[in-house]
Amino acid sequence: MRWLISPFILIIIFSSACNNSQESILYKAEKYTLYADKVEQDNYSAIALSAEEIQSNYYSTDELEVSNQIYYKFSINGGDNEMISGTDHLIRMPDGSNSDIVTKVTFGKQQIDTAGIQKKNITGAVNWKVELDLSEIFQAFEKQGYYTFFDGTKLYKEEFNTVYIAGGASFLSWDFHNLYTNPELELTDADGDHIYEVAFTINPGNKEKVFRKWELQNNISAYPQYESDHLLVDALYNMSLDELKMNIEADSTFRTGKEWAGVWTRDISYSVLLSLAAIEPQIAKISLLRKVKNGRIIQDTGTGGSWPVSTDRTTWILAAWEIYLVTGDVAWLKQVYPIIQNTLEDDLKVARDAGTGLFFGESSFLDWREQTYPRWMSPVDIFTSRCLGTNAVHYQSYKIASLMAQELNLDGSAFESIAKETSKAINENLWQEDKGYYGQFIYGQYYPILSDRSETLGKALCILFDIAGQERQNRIVNNTPVTPYGAPLSLIHISEPTRPRLIS
Repeated sequence: MRWLISPFILIIIFSSACNNSQESILYKAEKYTLYADKVEQDNYSAIALSAEEIQSNYYSTDELEVSNQIYYKFSINGGDNEMISGTDHLIRMPDGSNSDIVTKVTFGKQQIDTAGIQKKNITGAVNWKVELDLSEIFQAFEKQGYYTFFDGTKLYKEEFNTVYIAGGASFLSWDFHNLYTNPELELTDADGDHIYEVAFTINPGNKEKVFRKWELQNNISAYPQYESDHLLVDALYNMSLDELKMNIEADSTFRTGKEWAGVWTRDISYSVLLSLAAIEPQIAKISLLRKVKNGRIIQDTGTGGSWPVSTDRTTWILAAWEIYLVTGDVAWLKQVYPIIQNTLEDDLKVARDAGTGLFFGESSFLDWREQTYPRWMSPVDIFTSRCLGTNAVHYQSYKIASLMAQELNLDGSAFESIAKETSKAINENLWQEDKGYYGQFIYGQYYPILSDRSETLGKALCILFDIAGQERQNRIVNNTPVTPYGAPLSLIHISEPTRPRLIS
């Protein structure tokens, strides 16, 4: 996730464990213990030295342990355009000090280099050189002026610009649209033979544990101040405001994160909803409007190239309404209502399943293709899934549209009707009586089945938006699977056998 930290959410989380003693235990879990000024886990701890400083001896194992297994693929001009999503190249590096590995790959042809090597961590440095053959692309340029990617998209000769490597290792990235921000990921052709090259030193050695320390860097006095008997909460609150200041760009928009340039619809929307509407409403407005084109909300990149495979751009509507609730700005309401109306009407035409009354589209925030969905699922399979969290957002969006219409003295009855139908469809098609919570999504183009996995965001939204009645809300809270570190994003209920449920 790349949402900005919500200071108000931090207060809510910790206030349930109030105690006036700095040394007493506020909460003790199986894996960690929370005190008023620190958290301890085995030999690790993070301690608030003051409300403006946190010191920690936690470190990431990724910094010390490097897997020899690397999934990767190539990108022309920053697009995910080499092979279908979920189809990647794979290599396992041999373990040995100062090994030199040269991998020769042809663009668009999957290559698996495991050579019987077991998956494990590398103990010595490996020099990895990649040679990518783009001859077929340049031959197509000479023959017909363009090259056709696997999905039918054409790349014309004059459009060819840069070649990058993307991947799942710590020195790579799957963020195709921001590969350009890391020059080390660009392949070059020094001798013009259409073989593009890049080289890395993996696990260079001499690594030391890097401990973390935060100290307040920005003036946060203009924001609401918070002080309690729990020093760690005070410090986390101040740290969230400190990071908020760091994430304000020169163009008065919120940056999504260190490695994620620009404004992203889902990320800014949830952040505005959680706290930014109250803290920085003007910057929140500018950020949201940056995600509008042709009078409609922009769906960020996703499986299959964005909308309508991804349809949770409607999170924008939740954020826009929150700004109005905070500011009471009627001019803002008049500005955003036509945008919302156009967007919702498009979704009704393209993304609604007439059979169930649910909306199509991949999960909201569980949306990283092969990390969320089985590898066999194509973009079509993902589009035709009807996901709990995404449908909860659609419900609330239509409800908000009807409320906006009322505020503007317009007829919002059609939106209200769709909201009620969506809520009913969620409860009829996604509820699991035997589990006591909603299933994650319906999947299967021809014989739809309800996945019985627990989807935490979707269930939370069903409670917050009153889609679930009081009795079901209680059951959801009591039956949601929990790990030693809290509720997971998605988890199958493993305490009893699972059985697919066919949807009529």
